[in-house]
Amino acid sequence: MELYRERPCLWKIKDPDYINKNLKREAYGDLIKFLKSKNYNDVTIKDVKTKIQNMRNAFRRECKKIENSNRSGSGTADIYVPTLW
Repeated sequence: MELYRERPCLWKIKDPDYINKNLKREAYGDLIKFLKSKNYNDVTIKDVKTKIQNMRNAFRRECKKIENSNRSGSGTADIYVPTLW
């Protein structure tokens, strides 16, 4: 997770390097090297991008659940508390 966080060109839209495809390719390459060192030998850039997208979607879903429970007018005891992470 820290390796991903250290490369804002992959996730920070307002970063000037976000549109730099070569820098992004290098960052994905670093992630792949890290995963291969952890014995995930068959990993590709497509696999890494898919995993990142899946984590983003899970995060968005949890945020939406929290937002919907706050909007529903329920009491403070009924507000959704995420169990993710």
